[in-house]
Amino acid sequence: MEHGVPGEKLGHLLNHVHIRKVFCERPLKDLEEMILFLKRFSWPDLVIRRPMILNLDLHDQLIPRVEFLAELGGGDEAAAAALIAKLPALLSYTVEHFESHLEFWRSVGLSDEELFKIALVYPNIFSVSKERKLGPRVEFLRQCGMDAEDIFRFLVKAPLYVSLSFKGNLSKKLTFLVKIGYKHRTRELAWAVGATTRTSCENMQRVVGLFFSYGLSCEDVLAMSKKHPQVLQYNHASLEKKLEFLIGYMERDVGEILVFPAFLGYKLDDRIKKRYEIKREVRGKGMSLNKLLSVSTDRFY
Repeated sequence: MEHGVPGEKLGHLLNHVHIRKVFCERPLKDLEEMILFLKRFSWPDLVIRRPMILNLDLHDQLIPRVEFLAELGGGDEAAAAALIAKLPALLSYTVEHFESHLEFWRSVGLSDEELFKIALVYPNIFSVSKERKLGPRVEFLRQCGMDAEDIFRFLVKAPLYVSLSFKGNLSKKLTFLVKIGYKHRTRELAWAVGATTRTSCENMQRVVGLFFSYGLSCEDVLAMSKKHPQVLQYNHASLEKKLEFLIGYMERDVGEILVFPAFLGYKLDDRIKKRYEIKREVRGKGMSLNKLLSVSTDRFY
């Protein structure tokens, strides 16, 4: 407790460490040395979230793993600390495990720095099987015409793509995207798949069904999603409220979202309604949706 571990968390910590190894067999000075080292990395939150870190040997396991992540981040220990804080379980992986993943991504064409940036967005990138998931997922992106730079940009935006089940998730979304007009093995299809990783197939179907109910055609939805892929991942209930406001209150045509589909990504109460009410008295109802919403807060006010 003198090292900052809350008393109410001690039971949890002791239930998840090898008590004999950590507190009996390990010399007190070695334990204090480990604690001193871990204080550079979000102590005590780190061990409260992942008590098993205390089971590791400081010099043979813990330090080499931290040093590997820091080196991957260009020698930036603070960046490595931020990564570890996001997923303390990373320290459970051996240096050999990290090296095998690094070798895979280098073979794809990614730099060490790019892999680290992906890991900062999605630390679980190191837990995904290279054989079962990473290899096939990367191969699909390549078949869609993506090079290493594209793959890096894709994974920063849609890292869940590498973890989702193909049979239970991605294959259903691929089938649906092809049904609304996307072509096989195209970059547009790949980016659309990336956008759908943050939503369910059911929600995506409801989104498209909502657009159809407002008179948009399949070609309209396809063109809009190519221009603004995120439109496929928005919550269908939220979209319906925005469309109702656009058409019923602002008295605009639904076709305007084809020109500016990003309209659907703004918050209804905090951005759309608020700005519309402010500018309506000055510019009337025919103002550009783009100019109304996309300008920064400083410029708007």
